[in-house]
Amino acid sequence: MIAKVALIGRSNVGKSTLFNHLVSTSGERTVVSPSLYTTRDRKKSFVFWNNVDFELIDAPGINAGDAPQCETPRAHTTQYDLNVLEENVQLQASAAILEADIILFVVDIHVGFLPQDKQILRKLKALQQSTQQKKVLLVLNKADTKKYQAETRAYTAFFGQENTIPISARSGWNTDVLYDKIAAEIKAAKFDTLAKQKKAHIFVAIVGKTNTGKSALFNCIAKEKRVVVSDVPHTTRDAIDTAITYKGNTITFLDTAGLRRRAKIKRKSIEEISVKKTLEWIKKAHVTLFVIDISKEITAQEARIADILSMHNTGIILVANKWDLIPQKTPQTFETYKKYIQKSLPFLAWAKVQFCSALNNEGVTKILGAILEVTEEMNKEISKEDLSALLHQSLKKHLPSRAKGTRHPYVLRLLQREKNPPVFDLYIKRGASLHSSYLGFLKNTLRSAYGFEGSPLFISIKKVVAFRGTPLQK
Repeated sequence: MIAKVALIGRSNVGKSTLFNHLVSTSGERTVVSPSLYTTRDRKKSFVFWNNVDFELIDAPGINAGDAPQCETPRAHTTQYDLNVLEENVQLQASAAILEADIILFVVDIHVGFLPQDKQILRKLKALQQSTQQKKVLLVLNKADTKKYQAETRAYTAFFGQENTIPISARSGWNTDVLYDKIAAEIKAAKFDTLAKQKKAHIFVAIVGKTNTGKSALFNCIAKEKRVVVSDVPHTTRDAIDTAITYKGNTITFLDTAGLRRRAKIKRKSIEEISVKKTLEWIKKAHVTLFVIDISKEITAQEARIADILSMHNTGIILVANKWDLIPQKTPQTFETYKKYIQKSLPFLAWAKVQFCSALNNEGVTKILGAILEVTEEMNKEISKEDLSALLHQSLKKHLPSRAKGTRHPYVLRLLQREKNPPVFDLYIKRGASLHSSYLGFLKNTLRSAYGFEGSPLFISIKKVVAFRGTPLQK
């Protein structure tokens, strides 16, 4: 088992800044802002330090008695909604404490121990007494001046001098001492390393408009409430990941922030940062689950999201959530809605479609199977001989169109250059031009012959003087 290290403390004491400092080598970042409850979910990442692997958890801030603040509250957002959100956020922090092997209790030394810090301290002390398996380290943040370094001695009584470490998460001062201490504790407890465990094989991003059920689906897959789920818009601000094993494959899921029109996003807001991060994660994903609320009409915003997804090298599964809200379903209902989705999102007509109800846990296992199927389609390879035969039949059926000039372009060969996703090279004679519509025709022909359901497919034009072998077009 890999050691789990959780960052625990009030909001705005520097936990997310410290998290970013620790995982900086992996290129991941969590959203950092002075707004209360910027971190609403548990953010996780693997860290390697001093020949030791561990999973770092950035938990939401624990703030007894404080209400969360929304940057742009909606008219229908009530105080009850905010209270439910606050309760859910605190559940996330409690879950992080329970699953952690080592707890980093982060305190802002500039303001000292506030009443909330003291409450957290009492909880951690009681937890430590009830189980000797959890190690607690007191991390005094913003202590990179002589004045505050001198004050650290007053805090050693809580967990001992060897377990009290002054640092500066922003400047990085003394963080190497903290990291060495974490590594020493992990080595002493003899935890596993990532090398001993199977690494993630398939990386899956969950995207869509706000409030389509992305987090509910994520929680259903993870089988625990890792992500805050509420009716308050934009409750997922960061990318939250979890890994499961299905049919011998390790699949890492990532729940991303909801996407909406740029005009409605406040410039330089937390939401704008989260949306940019969502687009970055789409680029990294092997497969993307595009979640829509099938009980409502597909919107122009969802069509724009589909357009964005179609330009990336990621497999696509269109997840029609809230299927339970569709009344009086018949055997034809599935096909009717599938055709509606494909017509409404023409850029993703090739995507795989799955219907589910995250609320009732219906159809979720089929989504896992679909991920494996799409991955297999993306890794499909077509032989040179099969492609030659396919192109030969295509040329007989439909001569290539010219982009300019008077003569039809001279097509030589079609070869597969890459897989995952599949990329094909269409060789034509130098000096010729080919209309883009013919590439669309070839893509449709390839899909009709070999499937590629849920997989993007790319064809690039290569212009050559001559080609070995007999040309297919005479």
